[in-house]
Amino acid sequence: MPRSTWESAPTPEAPSAAQNPPPVDQRPPSFSASNPPQATSALVNDQAAQFWGGRTQEFLKNPFTWGPFELRPFATYRFTYGTGFNSQPGREEDPTALNQISPGVLIRSEHISLTYTPTLNYYSSDAFDDTLDHHVSADAHYGVGDWNFSLGHTYVKSSSPLIETGAQTPQQSHSTGLSAHYQQSDDVSFDFTLSQQIQDTDDLNSSKTWSLMNWANYHYSDKTLFGIGVGPGYTKQDFGSDMTYQQLQGRIDWRPGPKLSVNLNGGAEFRQFDDENAENQLNPIYGASIFYTPVEPTTFSLSANRSVGAALVQAQTSETTIVSAGLRQRIIRNFFFNAFGSFSSTDYHNFTRGGDLAVDRSDEVTSFSLTLSTTVFERGTASVFYQRSQNDSSDEGFTFNSNQYGFQLGYRF
Repeated sequence: MPRSTWESAPTPEAPSAAQNPPPVDQRPPSFSASNPPQATSALVNDQAAQFWGGRTQEFLKNPFTWGPFELRPFATYRFTYGTGFNSQPGREEDPTALNQISPGVLIRSEHISLTYTPTLNYYSSDAFDDTLDHHVSADAHYGVGDWNFSLGHTYVKSSSPLIETGAQTPQQSHSTGLSAHYQQSDDVSFDFTLSQQIQDTDDLNSSKTWSLMNWANYHYSDKTLFGIGVGPGYTKQDFGSDMTYQQLQGRIDWRPGPKLSVNLNGGAEFRQFDDENAENQLNPIYGASIFYTPVEPTTFSLSANRSVGAALVQAQTSETTIVSAGLRQRIIRNFFFNAFGSFSSTDYHNFTRGGDLAVDRSDEVTSFSLTLSTTVFERGTASVFYQRSQNDSSDEGFTFNSNQYGFQLGYRF
């Protein structure tokens, strides 16, 4: 998803859908019938037991648990004061404050998880519209013999200012994935993933992508895995040429112990365009993530990724490379310090008359953030943060330097 110029508020768990009230015929028996018995506490308990299936005491002790389902409400308030934002390309606004209120609920059981988080955004500047964003996610997983299956879907509706568009941009996205893991033997396993990505925007380049990735894995040891993967994909755009691609990748997963985890993958992507005047592409792709915990209070992380896809602006493709590093340090008891930095480079390509893909615009975004957080009243969290972002763009209208300060309060039941 395109990156926002505002640091997005993290959602506790993974955002879902609220339950509807039970049908009338499932509610407790009514006391309004003719010649009603006296509503003694014993009678109330008996009737409640009929409704709750004998789990009355369990419900009274924990009203957020009902049978196999657990309900976990949560809420977050975030205040950000920022400078250096563009309300449209080339137009920088005065310092702006953003208030974000995010109530939410998580419903989960052994095999299913549902989360829903709405976010109300209130800007102090009239150059930005106040909005209501939505984040919904659903996940299910189940195992049968040597097979493990999982199905997940995420829906996001937002109107954040984006680096790519240089303006506040309403958009909706759907991300759906169906995966299966088959353990053939102690040494050999297979992974299959079918995914769909839908990006929908007003008056911009909406797109839909379907892809399939198949991996064959060799478990060299309990600590090391090697894999090779192949898979096709197809992207349909509102504007510009539709695209077909095939990927060939290799990967290594190395976990020598609880302190170190290394995951590397890389390969090539062959991309073809439906436009007969466009030339095919051969693109390198890769990803990497490293986590190192030398001692319990300290964790280092490093990641890198390169991908190719459809752009939001005009009939373009985008090639993006991101490198990031982070540090998480427990200072004293429940106080934590987080430092995170990243560098990304994005090239937006247009077709030339000769069929080549010429670079129409290049962005280089550098950002880092510092956060100090702690727990409050066991279930609450409080944090203060500072973030700086800078975009050096070949198109001056998309260049900006931004500083953001703020705090966040959260509570989870």
